[in-house]
Amino acid sequence: MSVFIGKMLLIGYVAVSIVGAMCTAQEIPSKAPTIGAEPQLLEGSQGERRLRRKTSNNLVAPEFLLKVSPANNGSEHLVVGSEDLVPGAAIGQHKHLGMEEVVLVHTGSVHATVGDVEGDVHAGGLIFIPSDTWVTIKNTSDGLSNIVFIFSHPGFDDYLRCTSVAPGEKDLFLSTEERKDCAHKGHAVFKSLELDPPQELSHKKGTGLGSPVLKEVTAISV
Repeated sequence: MSVFIGKMLLIGYVAVSIVGAMCTAQEIPSKAPTIGAEPQLLEGSQGERRLRRKTSNNLVAPEFLLKVSPANNGSEHLVVGSEDLVPGAAIGQHKHLGMEEVVLVHTGSVHATVGDVEGDVHAGGLIFIPSDTWVTIKNTSDGLSNIVFIFSHPGFDDYLRCTSVAPGEKDLFLSTEERKDCAHKGHAVFKSLELDPPQELSHKKGTGLGSPVLKEVTAISV
């Protein structure tokens, strides 16, 4: 009898221990899910509309849209935007420090020079620009050429905001010195500004393994 009672007490002790452990586990509050970038479903005409400030040079495009960036939806890795290049307009020779870029040609056609690679890209095509690589893009269409730009890291969005205003804001003339400062903030170097790469950004320099690509494709979904 004593052995039977001992076994029953042992079983009861184990059962109480298991229940206690379960209750203790339930009392531990679960961690709230980490809130990161917000999902986006945007039409072509949607995004943050920005108007470029007036400069001494002709405008490449009077306005553009920022769609994905840390300020737009909390993106930690990408910057995406779009703009309509006016006929004959050229994006002057420049390079982005420490970030790669893809340009999707949505409508029209452009002539691009990326490093030592040069050629025409038509609607549905793309341009891949390795980090720290000189690039120029010119609209060779008779009408507007819509392009979508995608950066591998945030940074150039700071330059874009620095050199533009929101609709309704006062449009102040953008001096060369101001544009140099904006380029510094945006980790970019423009040949026309004769701006040397900021030393504090040198650690972000890419590996140099990427190669420029000008490619025609049948379809691209943006």
